[in-house]
Amino acid sequence: MLVGLAAELWIALAALVLGGAVNCILSAFRTTIIQAHTDDAVRGRVQGTLTVVLVGGPQIANLLHGSAGAAIRIVTGPLHATAGALSGPRAVICAGGLLTVVTATAIAWAIPDLRRYIAPAPVPAPAPGPTAGLTSPALPGDRVSPAPASRARAGRG
Repeated sequence: MLVGLAAELWIALAALVLGGAVNCILSAFRTTIIQAHTDDAVRGRVQGTLTVVLVGGPQIANLLHGSAGAAIRIVTGPLHATAGALSGPRAVICAGGLLTVVTATAIAWAIPDLRRYIAPAPVPAPAPGPTAGLTSPALPGDRVSPAPASRARAGRG
């Protein structure tokens, strides 16, 4: 939305840099949540779907922005310089930004679990320690003898 309202190029560039930084942080959170809460059996499909949306979504938005901007420019015709500056692509960029803010707010309101999300505590790694002379217990279906020499040859002792 700020890009559409910017009267100077440097303001538009600053808004794009800020938006990119926020998007980078949101991408890290989004990917972390998806990876943590998706079953192993479908994680690849979910990640593939997310990739399609993230790659295709902006391309569709570019097409819609350009088409809508051109249509607004044709419909409004020649306007006064100030009104003409806010029509066309700039108006569509502002409307798209506003629509994004409204949609994100509606989703956050409709799904309160997203607002209250807290990442689960990580599982602590086992403490390193001396394991010389220790053997691992026999596992169900284990074809290795429980004898220490046999388990050592199998890499389990």
